[in-house]
Amino acid sequence: MPTLESTSVDLKRSEFHQFFATVALTLTVIAIWALTHEYRGLVSDGQIYAVQALAKLRPALNEDLFLQNTTQDEFTIFPRAYAWVISWIGLNPAALLLTVLCSVWFLYAASNLTAHLFNRDFAWLAVFLVIITGGHYGAFGVFHLLEPFLTARLPAEALVVSALAVYLRGFHKVGFTLATAALFVHPLMALPGLLLLICMSVPWRARLAGSALGILGSLGAAIAAAAVPAVRHALPIMDSAWLEVVRERSQFLFLQLWTTRDWALNARPFVCLALATSTLRDARIRRLALCAMLVGATGLLIAEIASSVGPVAIFMQGQAWRWMWITTFVSVVLLLPTAHQIWGEDKCGPACALLLVAGWSFSAEAGFVFASLAILLWILRKHESLQSTQGAGLALAAVLVSIIAVAIVDTRSGVDSLMVKPAHELLSISSGKSMFGLKIWCVLLVFSAWYWIRNSQSRAVPILVSCAGTTVSAFLLYQASTHSKSFGTVSDMSEFADWRQAIPASSTVFVTNGHDSGSFVWFTLERNNYLSPGQSAGVVFSRATAREVRRRSEVLLPLMDPNWKMLTLLQRSSGAHDPASQKHRPLTPQSLVGVCHDTALNFVISREDVGFEPIRHVHSDAYQNWNLYDCNRVRALALTS
Repeated sequence: MPTLESTSVDLKRSEFHQFFATVALTLTVIAIWALTHEYRGLVSDGQIYAVQALAKLRPALNEDLFLQNTTQDEFTIFPRAYAWVISWIGLNPAALLLTVLCSVWFLYAASNLTAHLFNRDFAWLAVFLVIITGGHYGAFGVFHLLEPFLTARLPAEALVVSALAVYLRGFHKVGFTLATAALFVHPLMALPGLLLLICMSVPWRARLAGSALGILGSLGAAIAAAAVPAVRHALPIMDSAWLEVVRERSQFLFLQLWTTRDWALNARPFVCLALATSTLRDARIRRLALCAMLVGATGLLIAEIASSVGPVAIFMQGQAWRWMWITTFVSVVLLLPTAHQIWGEDKCGPACALLLVAGWSFSAEAGFVFASLAILLWILRKHESLQSTQGAGLALAAVLVSIIAVAIVDTRSGVDSLMVKPAHELLSISSGKSMFGLKIWCVLLVFSAWYWIRNSQSRAVPILVSCAGTTVSAFLLYQASTHSKSFGTVSDMSEFADWRQAIPASSTVFVTNGHDSGSFVWFTLERNNYLSPGQSAGVVFSRATAREVRRRSEVLLPLMDPNWKMLTLLQRSSGAHDPASQKHRPLTPQSLVGVCHDTALNFVISREDVGFEPIRHVHSDAYQNWNLYDCNRVRALALTS
């Protein structure tokens, strides 16, 4: 019979082992994140949220085209909070710090939610799956969970998942308060979370009635706006010129432009949630899955109406297809518990469970096929051919062969893409990340590490994994930091002191030759952009911005093709493209005089020296020997000549 002293020793050993296991799993999470993600800094939508925040500290930036008219800035408190952090530690450290904090917050909330619904093991695995799968939703690969740059979407998602976690723990008022608070951070991302909580709080008749009312109300309002002038005054319809700019710049807003891959990507969560509702026993979990499906489906139908009927501006701006993010998130959280339940429920359970997990381990198309086969096999599981041991074994063998075959094909494609690289780059970090971009290998790696840590009785195993995780994470994060480009640092601004002194604070600047004028002009020069890809991100919110984007792109035609025509660029890249037609054209004296005729353009930065007494940048950096042209001087000298 064990003594009290021996029992105490065993408890201490158990606590120590659990502590080391937690440390090992945490470091594995960091390593997997570093292996599959890379912090990108002030790029993509990270640019536009940064300039919104910086404009709070540099009022002259409010004259930028992106901020002149209606923007997302009017519907969120995020830029003000972001600006406060910038004022304390600077732009780049603030962006990095907030990205890390919001990402950790999101993952902790997801872990807390899963641990409450199931257990700690599923919580860890859910965190791994959220990181590995990426949680893509919408179309054209634009949006996903845990973005590697800072936007208001990150804290809004974290708030919504936190709200869901506390709601399911029984703190309903706190859950609704957090979800409502998320509306002030990013209303488009917070709304589906709030709708999910409402849906879970009312009877099924009210849920279905609310969904039907939203869909039919949107359809009726869109038809009325298109047919009745009085209604159109209250619900303006996007005119053809505005619509063309929006369609070209933000093609993902139009569901009729979505590809087969996009529909497979957004259909996969519904298939997985349908299987979850038919297998999981807990009434709360079933309600969560069904409500997540209802919110996502309602959003897609409203978005289809918005892009097809009218289209009514406010419905397009509402972007109801974004509601799919919460559907996608819930399906990832419930994935492994569903697979675990299926595994032991029937003779063909293992085959069905493997298909379900494979549905999130490959590309959207292959994943949708695997997930669909999983639910089909589950429906047919009572067939006599699958009830026999031989039939179940054959089904499992067929599933394993299929998964291995697809994995081999995907791996070979990845290897072939690496073979076109120079020999010295084959062992680079980017090549390793390309291989682990194949989700199946990450899934296998994570499951192996988790199983090894969880079932080991030795303290040495979690310590060994902790050391490996620390080493890999530190190496990958260091490599990422050396390859990332920061804008707006003190050293950068001092290097360009000559240009900054020559350019008044409220001036507009354009950079030729396709250089990233968005980040460089906004954050290093701290001046307004004349036209950059980021500025056109908000054209759906403002007819005036769309009109001005088109006008400025026509002014710049001697130097470049319109940079807002993303749809055209996508179509060209998928088909035959004439290599002779270049997007950017070199600056000439004639083209400089031509673009400077527009009084909205004050300065041009270009590699070419075409006269007109430019200020040459002499520091040894990416802009060495580039030239700054003052359009006032260009106009004056052009007149005298």
